[in-house]
This record gives sequence, C-alpha cells and structure tokens, in this order.
Amino acid sequence: MTVTRLTPDLAPADLTAWQLVLKVSPEAFSALILGPQGPERAVIAHSEPLADSTLESLENAIYDNPLILSDFGRVDILIASSQRVMIPVSVPEEMDEEIVEAMLPDSDAPRRLISAPVAGESRLVAALDAEMLSFISRTFPDGRISMSMTMLVEAVGNMRPESEAVNVAFIEPGELTLISFNSEGRLAFANRFGIDGAPDCAYFILAALGPEVEALCIGGDADLRNETIEQLRLAVPDFEPTPLFLTPQIADLRCRADYIPLDLFYAAVK
Repeated sequence: MTVTRLTPDLAPADLTAWQLVLKVSPEAFSALILGPQGPERAVIAHSEPLADSTLESLENAIYDNPLILSDFGRVDILIASSQRVMIPVSVPEEMDEEIVEAMLPDSDAPRRLISAPVAGESRLVAALDAEMLSFISRTFPDGRISMSMTMLVEAVGNMRPESEAVNVAFIEPGELTLISFNSEGRLAFANRFGIDGAPDCAYFILAALGPEVEALCIGGDADLRNETIEQLRLAVPDFEPTPLFLTPQIADLRCRADYIPLDLFYAAVK
C-alpha cells in the first residue's frame, strides 16, 4: 500500500511484530513498514522530497507521518550522504577525522563521523550533521543506523557469481549508485552520483566502467532503468545491459511499493 501520509489508523495499535525501515538523504525521506511474515504480509510505503537539506525539513517530514513514531519491533535507518570517503582498513581509524577534514568540504555546523566496514577491505566514513544525527538517535532510540552505500555494496557482493565480476547500477530519481566487484571478489568501484535523467546515468556508467565492460545489471526505478538501457545501447551498440534480477522476496515487496528505493528492501530482508 502506497500512501500520501503515514497515520496511526493505517496499522494496528500493537506494532511489536512489525518492522520499520527509513531512508534519509539530503533530498528525500522514505519509509517502508512491514507487517509480520506471511502470504498476506502488510506493506505500507511512503516517500516524499524534502524542502531542503536542513534539520527542520526532516523533522517536519517525520512529525507529519506520526505512524513511524510508533513502537516497532525492529527499526532500521539508512542514511545517504555525499559527505563520505572510502578508507582502506590498513589506515588506522584514529586518522579518520584528519582524512575527512582534508578530503571533504568544510562545514560551518558541527559534524559527527559514522563508519562501517565495506567488502572486508575498506570502511566507509561519512561526516553527518551532528544535530541531525542526534535527532535521529533520540527519535528512534532502538533504531539500527547504517549507510545506504554499505547496504548496496553488501547486496551486490552477495549476488556476485563465484569467480565472476559483477557490475550493478541502482537508479532512482535524482541518484545513481554504481558498484563493481572484480572476479576475485574485491570491490573495484562504489560511488553515488546526482543525476537529472537517463542521459546522465548512461554518461556516468560509461565514464566509470568504460564501453568495454562485459556485463551490467541495472535496477531501481523501472522507467529510468529502461531509458538508461536504451541510452547505453545507442552509445555502444554492442553493449547488452540487463535488468537486475531480484530475489522472490524482494520482488514481491517491490511490486507492492514500486517507487521506494531498492536499498530499503535489502535492509528489510537482511
């Protein structure tokens, strides 16, 4: 069920067996609410653009959807941020602050670092607005906070055939996430790009992977995905990108909430 506002009347009073997955980015706020496992599992979804990247816009979006403030049995929160850097695990964590200061733009507002391991060889470090992160932690004290990028990297790593390389593009309105593993299972590329349509997607894919790339799976928004495939075939006639295969569980959830970003579904089934 896709709704324009998440209100308490949409679900039972007791949500201790239910699951909430949120995604927060500077541009948008998305929520996926899942009832207990079963053939008639309830799926409630909502997504909306934020007025801007301020804390006030996020607060308004959350308070305007009071159902998500209920006591869920499980809460997962994905954060998407452009203020991030990949650091090899060989570099001591004590250097993260110095590296962030050198590589990411300065900020007038206080920032807090969060990090997560990526593919066993690196860690992704994000510099987040301290007040926003504190608000999320207070509002969802039992929520498990992770980063959208690490969730998608893990998903791609799990779908890689043994001894084969894999390239996956996740395309949602306004953003492209491109992830590659080589045939040895090592992460070769992971980045997120702001986009304004399928031509941008095709440009970034070819710039990152090159026209000689042997295989590419594309998932996400169906219209953008199909338009991007056509753009790639026009640019490189021999290129044969294919739609991303989804597991039956994720495919079932996706068909009932088709405009919710894919990383929420991967977080839901993890």
